[in-house]
Amino acid sequence: MTKKPITLFPHTYTTKRDLERILIHFAPLTIYQPWFMEGPIPGSEQADVSLVRVQPPPEGLRPDENFVRLLSEYQLWMSQNRDKGYATFLRATSEKVPSDDTPWEIRQMLQKMGRDSHDLSQENTLKWHLTLHLARQLEENRTEVQEGLERLKRQDSPLAGAIEDGASSKSLFQDLPSEETYPFVEKHHIRQVLEAWFGLFGGYPADHETLLTLSRPVMDYVTEMFEDRDLTLSRDSGKLTPKESDSGQVEVISKDLPALSDNKNERKDPILSHLSGKTIILLREQGIG
Repeated sequence: MTKKPITLFPHTYTTKRDLERILIHFAPLTIYQPWFMEGPIPGSEQADVSLVRVQPPPEGLRPDENFVRLLSEYQLWMSQNRDKGYATFLRATSEKVPSDDTPWEIRQMLQKMGRDSHDLSQENTLKWHLTLHLARQLEENRTEVQEGLERLKRQDSPLAGAIEDGASSKSLFQDLPSEETYPFVEKHHIRQVLEAWFGLFGGYPADHETLLTLSRPVMDYVTEMFEDRDLTLSRDSGKLTPKESDSGQVEVISKDLPALSDNKNERKDPILSHLSGKTIILLREQGIG
């Protein structure tokens, strides 16, 4: 496959391993990042970052410095409530008026967010930034879990050498499912992440731009949005032979999304409108997800 420009979607960072795999097949790579977010490429000294462009939202969508304090407050709350932190926040921000089931601390933060903003558009900007910051934290946490699981799978079984010849001595962890086989987040969570991404960066991607996701649930969600339309499988779909630093065979699923008409009813959904006419690609290791 000939290399071509591509935009990471809706991720705001990438691991060194994924970055190397992406740049083998696509370049240059654009990564959109909210304001006040750390660099998108851990261990970037090992990668050809000259092929990566990091783009923040327009200056007019930049929150004031109080956002950093608000983000820190929520991250602290989430670390103390790991069983419900991220999902609870996304559910609360999707409601015009947080319900009584919403934890008091989140209601207070959302109210503070409204007080700190001068109008609805500024309040939306704050929510979009907060959503993507926390989505990144969730992705990083899941990446750590997946990497830990892979390390366990590579270990020999503690019973190796103590069992009879001919019996299986593979790692006890080999049969554990990959983290990628589980949903990234529920569908309404994916929608909020996409709304936040397009809310901050929707003015950038040009028509017919190619979007790259590393998440099967995101690919499935986008595909389902266009399922009643003329969705076509791109000629670029298929398996790619390992090259250079690739750790295994890579599969590309590429879909050309149909263009919507200019009819206002067709473009009521902002996500559909932004995705109209674009190509979305899922890049994954063969056998994962």
